[in-house]
Formats: sequence, structure tokens, C-alpha cells
Amino acid sequence: MESPSSRLTSPPSQTLLSGFIIIAALLATYCTSFHGPFIFDDNSSIIDNESLRHFSQIFSLHHGTGFTVSGRPIVNASLALNYALGGYEVFGFHVLNFIIHGAAALSLFGLLRRSLGRVMKEALSDRDLNVLSLLITLLWAVHPLQTESVTYVVQRAESLMGFFYLFSLYAFVRSIDGQSKSTGLIWIVLSVLAVFLGMGSKEVMVSAPFIILLYDRTLIAGTFTQALKTRKVYYSFLLVSLFILGLIAINTGTRNDTAGFGLQVSVLQYWQTQFQAITHYLFLSVWPKDLIFDYGVVWTHGLSEYWFHALIVVALLSFTIWAIIQKKAYALLGALFFGVLAPTSIVPGVRQTMAEHRMYLPLAAVIIGLVLVGYVQLKKNNLLKLGLIICVCITAGLASMTLSRNAVYQNVLILYRDTAVKRPENAFAHYNLANQIVLKGKTKAENITQAELTEASREYAACIKYAPNYADAYFNWGNTLHLLGKTRDAIEKYDRATAYNPKHAEAEAALAVELGNIAGAEKLALKHLEKSVALNAENYTAQDNLGISLTQIPSRVVEAEAHFLKAISLKPKDAKAHNDLGLLLSSNDSRKAEAIGQYLEAINCDPSFVEAHVNLAFLLSGFPDKLQSAVAEYEVALKLDPSQAMAHNNVANLLASMPEGQAKAIGHFETALRLKPDYAEAHNNLANVLNKIPDRVDEAIKHYRAAIFAQPDYVEAHYNLAATLGNQGRLNEAAEQFKLALKYNPHFQPAVEALQMLQAQGR
Repeated sequence: MESPSSRLTSPPSQTLLSGFIIIAALLATYCTSFHGPFIFDDNSSIIDNESLRHFSQIFSLHHGTGFTVSGRPIVNASLALNYALGGYEVFGFHVLNFIIHGAAALSLFGLLRRSLGRVMKEALSDRDLNVLSLLITLLWAVHPLQTESVTYVVQRAESLMGFFYLFSLYAFVRSIDGQSKSTGLIWIVLSVLAVFLGMGSKEVMVSAPFIILLYDRTLIAGTFTQALKTRKVYYSFLLVSLFILGLIAINTGTRNDTAGFGLQVSVLQYWQTQFQAITHYLFLSVWPKDLIFDYGVVWTHGLSEYWFHALIVVALLSFTIWAIIQKKAYALLGALFFGVLAPTSIVPGVRQTMAEHRMYLPLAAVIIGLVLVGYVQLKKNNLLKLGLIICVCITAGLASMTLSRNAVYQNVLILYRDTAVKRPENAFAHYNLANQIVLKGKTKAENITQAELTEASREYAACIKYAPNYADAYFNWGNTLHLLGKTRDAIEKYDRATAYNPKHAEAEAALAVELGNIAGAEKLALKHLEKSVALNAENYTAQDNLGISLTQIPSRVVEAEAHFLKAISLKPKDAKAHNDLGLLLSSNDSRKAEAIGQYLEAINCDPSFVEAHVNLAFLLSGFPDKLQSAVAEYEVALKLDPSQAMAHNNVANLLASMPEGQAKAIGHFETALRLKPDYAEAHNNLANVLNKIPDRVDEAIKHYRAAIFAQPDYVEAHYNLAATLGNQGRLNEAAEQFKLALKYNPHFQPAVEALQMLQAQGR
């Protein structure tokens, strides 16, 4: 009889061919996934994760956060590696996810070959051993249930843990089968290293040391005592890994109140949901139809809803325990399945009661069990060739389903629509779908249509139906209503957001902006804006807006300046706060030089910032020796945005004061009036210039009248028209215009004196 170890190797060419087939199958299955966008938790764990950009922080635990990388320093470090190699280019992140999954598949293949050779040494030929291991690996690797762990970037937490879990077992077996003591030592060290790295990847790695010990007892040592005695140093290191994982868990806490005991969720109620979750996982393992990205939180209510599922789970668990006691090899499959699912099934979570990525590793136990049962039955009936064909067809079918599932992940909007349709009671699905409708997959709303905004509003309403206290949903709903122009409705939603979360600084700021558009609500708007800044002093926009509001209150101008300076300290390279501070300083004659400095800094930060150029030009125009500089700034502004009617009017006024600039001035006035035909000031100013040209006085009169038509109480236009008419000898008309000027301003002295002169001439 062959010794077990002599059956654990196969020709290198055969092993290489199997490895090539596995990788080729995975490439064919996941070839369309490499350009999928970052989705959901990718944003918090990757895009907004500052630790990825600093070498000293790449192993950050993210204490107390709800990030996927929280308490998982190895996952965080792997993301930092991606960032170091390619920044936020999503392709690189997908490639590494694929490599991790491929490495896990190869580890599973190697583990199966060596394990099945021990368990079924009499029943399997070398060829059958290799083919059976390959088929099981392919079924596991291309199964649609794996899509979430491979295509959803941040869920590499699951696949990375799965790789280390499988490799630690594989390396342990290789250490036993080593041809020399030194080779065995290398493999045992690699096994220990994999366990430690797995502990830093995800908490469910906690079962790995126990599964390795059980494997050792069942297939190698014969008893737990013998296993521990023979490899006491090795198991001592595994014990240390458990201690380290415990420290990580203690430091991570409840992951921002999303998981752990003592949360606002009944432990018993959570456990009841897990019976249905586990049976659902088993169903999806054999019939992966209607996969769901985010199951959300759905609770079972009453024994009638979960007793059947509980019966199945308890039966399987009891059978596994019996098999462990009896030292049955298949007990390892049950132990792996329940051992990996145990942490997420026992420790309550308030974000998801079930998730498909949790089946990444347990799926291997299900597939191994099903394939081996099928193999035994088919061999009894001499139908192995038929079984092989069936397995190949199933593998191809699963790969095709995974390809289809990957297509859903390529568009965030499609992904959330799919989730909301399949899980309509999932508030988060509706919430995220609404967000994506507004954003259209981008980082800000662009070209959003009324129909899309209305659809988003309906989705927020659906979210609130299932999560009535969800402050963020009210806040984003308010933002959507704001875009729809429904100010009162937006205010009501912002109010709800602040009621359910009194520390929601963004909602307070948004409420302030919305109230600012309502006459008489300015004081209330200011109150909310101040509260927003008090809650979050690091909000650049709120600081700047508060500064703007306080500039309207003379007694609080000093505070306004302080808020502008705070905003500038938060974003020194953002032009707006510099420009706003410049406006404040320009109102003080003694600080106009400082104002000029702020405008110049704004322009330095953003040379295309039209408002800063216009404001600087206006301020420079007040200095007789800076008129040419003012004209130059206006010209820059108008080159950037030729539609600025006020800038055309202002630069025209400056040019009109220069002997050589009258023709250009007229051109700018006319452009201003083309842009804004009812621009009273531009009509009056153009008329003043035309009035100096003898053959264009009639045009001047028309523009004075146009200014008065646009603004009937325009005193200066009435006076200028009256003076022009008087110069033409049209004294009665002139007197009428002087009287109209005095009607709107009885104390306008030039009109008083001119009217007195006319009346004196009449006498």
C-alpha cells in the first residue's frame, strides 16, 4: 500500500496545466470587471481614506469607524499598495482583487489534491485526484456568489482573508509532506505568517487555528493531544495570533456602532435572522439566482418565520458535531462552513443581516461536499464520464452567470436599481439609488433633469418608509427638493434631518441657505449657520457662508473676518474665501491695500475666477493712478466671460473718462445693453457719452428715456434728460423732467437749482 505522502504529488506538467486552466477560466469570467467603478464603501475606505496616502499610517486600524477597513490593517495596507502604484486608478485595484482570488483558487486546488489523496487514497487514481480537485476549484472560483468579493473592490477583505485561510492550511499540509526538515520548516513558517496576515484581514479568520488543529487531529495526528504535542511551537504561535486578533477587536470597538454586542438590537432577534440567512446561503450555493448586492436589515418576527430554517441549520450543525466526535473526514467541511460564518452569525450587526460575500470561503465546503457525494454515486453506477460532462457544463453555466453579474457592477446606477427592485424593503438600497440618480455616477450633480430629480425624490420617500428616522436620507431629500425649486419642502426635510440628528452640521448649513432665500427669515438662517459651524468648525463652505452673513451686520464685521480667515486656513488654495474677504476689506478705506492683496491671491488660486477680476478692477478704479490697471482687469474678466453686462458698463465708464477711450466705451455700453436691454444705468451712462457728440444727441435722449422706462425713479436720468432737453430749447419738457426728478428726490439740489433758473427765465 502507498504511503499517504507518496500520493500527494503529481507530475509538474500536470500541476502547471491545472493552474493554467484555473487562471484562464478566471480571466474569461472576470475579464469585464477590471474597469468597474468604485462603489458604496469603496468611497469611504479608499477615496476618503487619508491613511492610504501616508506611509506611516498604511496599517491603520481606523479605530471606532464604520469603514470596511476598520480593524483590518492588512486590507488597508493592500489598498495603500494600490494607491502607491497607481493612485485612484480603479483598474489597478481590480487587478489586485483578481490576483488575490486567483491565488486563493490555486491554494484551494493544492489543498484539495493533498487532502483528497489522504481521505480517498484507495478510491482515486492520480488522474482522478487531479481532475476532481480541478473541477471543485473551478466550480468554486467561477461561482456567481464570489462576484461581490472579487468585483466590489473593498470586499477584498473577504477574498484576502480567504486566501490567507486556504494558504495557511495548504502550507501546513505541505510542511507535513515536506521531503526534508528544512523544507518542512519553510512551509510551517509560511503557514504561521498566513494566519497572522489573515487575522489582520478580517475577524472571521479567528476559526483558522481551530480548523488547522481539527485537520491535524482528523487526517494526520489522530488525536488533539498528539497534534498539540507534536507541533506545540506551531500551535503556540497560532494562539498568539488569536491574542493579537483580540487586541485588534478591542481597539476597533463596535465599528462605529455597526457591529457588536450591546447595540440597539436584540441579540436573540439577530440570531433568529441568521437561521434564514444560512439556509439562503445554501440555496444560493446550488441555485445562484437573483443575487443581491445589499440585503440591508430585515428581521424575522416570530417562530413561524424561522422554525423551518432553524431546523435545517440545527440538523446540519448537529451532524457536524457528531462527525467531529467520530473523527470523520467530512466533519472538516461542516466545521469550515460553520466556523467561518460563526463570527458574523453570532455577533449582531445593524447594517446587514446577511451578505453574499460572507460565503466566499464557506462556499468551498458546500461545493466539495456536493461534488464528492456526486462522485461517489456516479462511480458506483459507472457514470464518471457523464459526471465530468455535467460538471464542465455547470462550470460554464456558473461562469456565464458571473459574467452577467459582473455587467451589473459596471454601472453604479444599474447596481442600485437592481438591488432596490430585488430588495424593496431595504431602505439603504432606495437611499443609494436616489443618491446615484442625482449624481449620475459622478461626484456632483451635473445636467440633472426634472424627471430624474422627481424619481430621486420618490426613492428617498421609499427609504424613509422603511427607515423613518434616517437623518441623512432627509438631508439628501432636502437637497433634491432644493434642486427642484421646492424651498418650503426642502426646509421641512432639513428640519427633520436636524431633529433626528441634532449634530448634523451639513443639514444645519443647508437649512440656513434655504431660509436665507425667504424674506424675513434672515435671523433664523444665521442662527442655523452658526450652529452648523459650532458642530463642525472644519466645514469650509459653512465658515465662508457665515462670514458672508455676518458682513451684513455692522457690529459683527470683525467676526466675519475671523470666519473668512478660518475658511482660508482650511482651504488656502480655494479662491472664493479670498475674494469674499477682499469684499469685506474693500469697504474699509484704510484696508483697501489688504483687499487688493486678497483679490490677487484669489486670482493666483484661480486665474479664471471672473468675480475676483471684476472686484479687483472695481477697487483699482477708485485710485486715479490705477485706472489702466483697472481697465486691464475688466478686459481679462470679459475675455473669460463676455456675458458680464455690469463689467462692460464699468469698464466703459473708465474708458469714457479717457480722451482716447470714448469709441471703445460706446462699444462696451452697447454690448452691456445687448446683454441686458433694461439696464438703466448703462442707458444713462451711454447717453452721457453720446451727449458729448453733437450729431448723436438725439440718440442720447432716447437712451435717457430708455433708462427712465426701465427705472422710473431714476433721478439722475430724469435730471440728465432735462438738462439735454433744456440745451435744445425744449424748456417745457425739461421743466417736466426736473419736476419728476424732484418727485423722487425732493432734496436733489441740482434739479432744484435748474428748475428755479427755468422758472426765472419764464418770468
